[in-house]
Amino acid sequence: MLDIRTTPTPDSSAHLTDQQCRNMVNYSGAVAYLLHNFALTAAEDFIGFDEAEFWLRIEHFSQAIPQLSVLHFKKAFEFALSEPPH
Repeated sequence: MLDIRTTPTPDSSAHLTDQQCRNMVNYSGAVAYLLHNFALTAAEDFIGFDEAEFWLRIEHFSQAIPQLSVLHFKKAFEFALSEPPH
């Protein structure tokens, strides 16, 4: 969700070009779209959630629109799983 929160606001975008603002908004929209499907599944039927299918959708999205890289989500997920519980 932090990736979505980086969307520029009028106050925070004064130092950005119009193109940079568009890029950030396009990226945030893509991330929101991808994560919406995960959140919907988690709310409706988490036991039926297909993790492999979720990561496949991330991979397909990344291949279709490589300039909006979203592959770091899987790396962050795997890193979180590798950490010992607190």
